[in-house]
Amino acid sequence: MFLVDCYRIDTLRDQEKEAFYNLLGQSQQAELAQEVSSQDLVNYDDVPVSHLLATYRFRLESIDPKSTSKSELEFLIGNMSTFKGDLIRLNIIKTNHSQRVIFTDNSYHKLIGCLSSNASN
Repeated sequence: MFLVDCYRIDTLRDQEKEAFYNLLGQSQQAELAQEVSSQDLVNYDDVPVSHLLATYRFRLESIDPKSTSKSELEFLIGNMSTFKGDLIRLNIIKTNHSQRVIFTDNSYHKLIGCLSSNASN
């Protein structure tokens, strides 16, 4: 699954990367925190919530009902729907084998969700 269409990609500064790592640790997401700490660069984009909701609701309609991605997408859309801000930060972690997009607020106080794909997607 193609995870995200970004407007502009920037790279986290060390202080932001540390705050992101701490949020994942506090959210009991040790595996994700480890991935963040092992990356030299973590890219991000701040995207309007309305755009993300429209995009992922559209993708949800076309996904196979038996797909394991469907429940991840439903969970993410539910969290986005109740998010109080205007922008959601997409934190993009790429490896040779996969890509993860971890959705947070832009000050790293709230973890909203995560989507993953194989590099071939």
